[in-house]
Amino acid sequence: MSTIKSILVPVDFSKIAANSYSYALQLAGELSASVHLLHCMPPIPAVVGHGAVVVDMTPQLFQQAEERIMAFINEGKAAVRWQVSHMPEVHSSVSSYGLKEGITVFIEEHEVDLIVMGTHGVQDGWDRFWGTNATFLVGKVQPPILVLPATASFQPLKTVCFATDLRESSLIGATLLSKALATFQPKINFLHVHLPEDEQTPGALNLFRGAFEQPREGLYASFTTVFNADVTDGIFAYLGKHPHDLLVMIKPERGWWDRVFVHSDTKESVGITNLPLLILGA
Repeated sequence: MSTIKSILVPVDFSKIAANSYSYALQLAGELSASVHLLHCMPPIPAVVGHGAVVVDMTPQLFQQAEERIMAFINEGKAAVRWQVSHMPEVHSSVSSYGLKEGITVFIEEHEVDLIVMGTHGVQDGWDRFWGTNATFLVGKVQPPILVLPATASFQPLKTVCFATDLRESSLIGATLLSKALATFQPKINFLHVHLPEDEQTPGALNLFRGAFEQPREGLYASFTTVFNADVTDGIFAYLGKHPHDLLVMIKPERGWWDRVFVHSDTKESVGITNLPLLILGA
C-alpha cells in the first residue's frame, strides 16, 4: 500500500453507498487517484416454467442498472464539487454476480489499491452471527478495505490510531501507510491493548515503545499502552477520549474454521466503529 491510485466503491444506490462514494471522491481528489463504482445486481429468482422470461429480462435490467449508475456518478460529483479541488476520474461497471462474488471477481481482474465501503454496523443478532457485507469482505479480499460508518464525513487524515499487537508487521504496515497518505503528513499513534493474560513486562513494553517511536523512513510515531480485558473495548474506550481521523488494524491470517467460529477483534471493530476504519492484510 505504498501508493493509492485506484479506489473501488461497491454501490447499491443506498444513502450509505452515496456517502461512501462522496468520501471516496474527496479522498481520491487528495491522492490523485481514480474511483471505480461497481454495482452488483441482486440474483434474479428462478420462476418454474418461465425461464425464457427471466433470460429476456436480464439485458433490460443491465441497461437500467447502467443508466442508474451514470446518474449516481453525476449526482455524487455535484454533491462534492465545492469540496474537491481536483475531481478524480470515475469509472463504473455492472456485475451479474452477487455483491460478495462480484467484488471478488473484480479485484482478480483489475488493479485495486483500496476498497471503500460503507456499513450500517451490527444492528441485530443475525448481523452479529453471519456478519455484514463489510465484515465478510474483510476476511475474503486482499486489498486494504476502508470501512465507513453510515454518517462518516471526509476529514484530512492527520491523526491515525494504529492498533498493534507489537509485531513487526505493524511497523511495516505503518511505514507503507505513511507513504500512501504522505499528502496528509499523518501523525501515527501506535495503540497497544495490554490484556490481563499478556506476559510482557514493563521493561519489554518499553523496548517495544522505543522501537515503534524510533523515526524510520519518514515515519514519526508515538506509542500508547492501555490496560483492558478486551482488545476492542480497549481501543474504542481510548478513542472515545482521544479522537482520531482514522483507525487502522491489521487482519491476521486465519483459516476457515477460525473465520467462522473464533472471535475476531477486527471484525468486531468493523461492526461497531464510529470513525473510518482501515483494514490492512498481515
